[in-house]
Amino acid sequence: MHALISVEDDGMGMDPEQLASVLAGDTPNMHVGLRNVDLRMRQLYGNSTDWSSRPRRAGTLITLRVPKFRPPAPLRRMFRYPDKR
Repeated sequence: MHALISVEDDGMGMDPEQLASVLAGDTPNMHVGLRNVDLRMRQLYGNSTDWSSRPRRAGTLITLRVPKFRPPAPLRRMFRYPDKR
């Protein structure tokens, strides 16, 4: 099971190749937010995250697919996830 997180903006647009370049870190000082989110999601879920990008007339729709499970205990503590009691 996975959860989908989508964000849409009305900027210039970003095709899938541009997104891949951003996530690879090939665009220094640009799109820092996307890169940071990708790194944090990989800390929590490993390589089981999946990004997709769909350019629109104005802007881009970015979707992040992540597993629907709780991260391991050390990561929950690091990111302050509440433990079930």
